[in-house]
Amino acid sequence: MQLRPGCQRILPASIHCLQAWGRIHELLRDHPRPARGFLLHSYGGSKEMVEPLAKLGAYFSFPGYFMHERKARQREAFQAVPLDRLLIETDAPDQLLPDSEIIFRCATARANRSIIQQFVAVYEFVARERGMSVQSFADQIEENFLRLFGI
Repeated sequence: MQLRPGCQRILPASIHCLQAWGRIHELLRDHPRPARGFLLHSYGGSKEMVEPLAKLGAYFSFPGYFMHERKARQREAFQAVPLDRLLIETDAPDQLLPDSEIIFRCATARANRSIIQQFVAVYEFVARERGMSVQSFADQIEENFLRLFGI
């Protein structure tokens, strides 16, 4: 694993895992981890893996792509993520929001894939899912981001 530089420099790590959550848990459990924690980019694992990974220092990023109806299992897993371990991402332009959720329409399809304009929709969606106001949710996400990345 390439977590050693993060451990040595006190930097967070970003991990992209696809269908190997049990193995990634084993590796993280059995090797040194960055003191700041690590981000599970576009977390697609089960809700049962959330608690063990969070105990190891994981932060879980919710991508706007999971707003699609067919992603109900992933949204269910995010309900298990502790609020202080949750982050937001768009993963645009690779993983697009459902067309119905794009708030700001631009003249070109390319512009509709913009990372910045999609954040509003993702924040509103996840705040609603969590039963929170957008402002209090955004404040929590900012706190989580600053804790992980130390900016």
